[in-house]
Amino acid sequence: MKHHHLISRIIVSGLLASVLVAPIATMAATLSYTQDTFVTAGGTALVIKDGSAASSFTLNTDGFTVVVPNGEQFDVRTSGSHLELQNDGLFSPCHIMTDLSNRLFITGPRTVTVRPSAYACSTVGSSDDKTASFGFSKPVAGEIVKAGQPYQLFWSTLGSGFASLRLLLSVDGGSTYPTVIADGVVNNGYDTWNVPSMTSTDKARIKIEAVDQGAVTAFSVSLPFSISGTAPVAEPTPTPTSAVPATYAGFDAEATTMAANSIDDDRSLVAAPSPASGTTVCVAGTRIKGTSSSAVYYCGRDLKRHAFPNQRIHDSWFDNFNGVVTVDDSTLAKISLGQNVDYRPGVRMIKLQTDPKTYAVASGGVLRWVQDEATAQAIYGANWNKKIDDVSDAFFFDYRVGDPLPLYVK
Repeated sequence: MKHHHLISRIIVSGLLASVLVAPIATMAATLSYTQDTFVTAGGTALVIKDGSAASSFTLNTDGFTVVVPNGEQFDVRTSGSHLELQNDGLFSPCHIMTDLSNRLFITGPRTVTVRPSAYACSTVGSSDDKTASFGFSKPVAGEIVKAGQPYQLFWSTLGSGFASLRLLLSVDGGSTYPTVIADGVVNNGYDTWNVPSMTSTDKARIKIEAVDQGAVTAFSVSLPFSISGTAPVAEPTPTPTSAVPATYAGFDAEATTMAANSIDDDRSLVAAPSPASGTTVCVAGTRIKGTSSSAVYYCGRDLKRHAFPNQRIHDSWFDNFNGVVTVDDSTLAKISLGQNVDYRPGVRMIKLQTDPKTYAVASGGVLRWVQDEATAQAIYGANWNKKIDDVSDAFFFDYRVGDPLPLYVK
């Protein structure tokens, strides 16, 4: 797991899952939290919600002080302890959500000192809490959205207080949200976004805000996804003397990867009908794992769990394990098991342990033999030999062998 020394906790649909915590990004003197971030203040475990922003955050012996600039919001919660969040910002120290976390929501410009107390908040009435809250359904993590085309955004909502919604775009992983996609949106759970022509990025995120009388009352952010647009401008780099000019037309690895928009599409998974009452299914487009195993599964549009045979395959589709939801083992066992997930097309070449051939992975899990070094170099560059993974023969039947790639000819 990348950067495994930075471990935190994330609350997803009322469940706790271990995830990575990205460093807080500093942009224009504002600290932008790009992950749910776990801190201990005054001896109390707190979660600063992904999408929060502050000019500064200082831990004290008995709590913390946060400076929230104009136009920004800061959402901090206790998780399960329900301790009062006493503060000098005239906010209620107790606001128990339906997931039983105590929430303190600060809208700037404010400087607030918070001191968790030894007294627990009452949970009476929390099941009827009407505080606005969101959850994104699309885009999903790792999805590729095409610039210059319409795209349907979907989100779920709980509570009330949605006078209007604002949708914002980030292209730097959530450090800033400078672009307003739409304002004054009616909360019907979806909106059509006409994606503008823009430079390609794999750090796109969308923020949704509930706005009431000019004040933001709630927000949520999507996980990172990609926008396929124009190539970023880069300084030309000298071509290594051993490199072959990229004039090979037999297999375009980058285009093949970009065309594999999702695991669902690549594997041609068929959407499942509405499940019968009492049937245990997962949420399409999410990743899940059990409590006693590190195995991670992708929930397909067929509502089955599809196993990632190893981390290399997982990493060909996703940058990290952010957003993986942990469910209890008994619940996981009730979700039907589907086919294994294959390597994302075009990302890596693979070699079976008992087969000397090296294969490029094409769409739909098709393996195409790369017959010689010149062809491999034409497709994957001078470092082609560092882009080969060994695959156990046990997973051979997850793929099918297609025609060999034509030999590269100078």
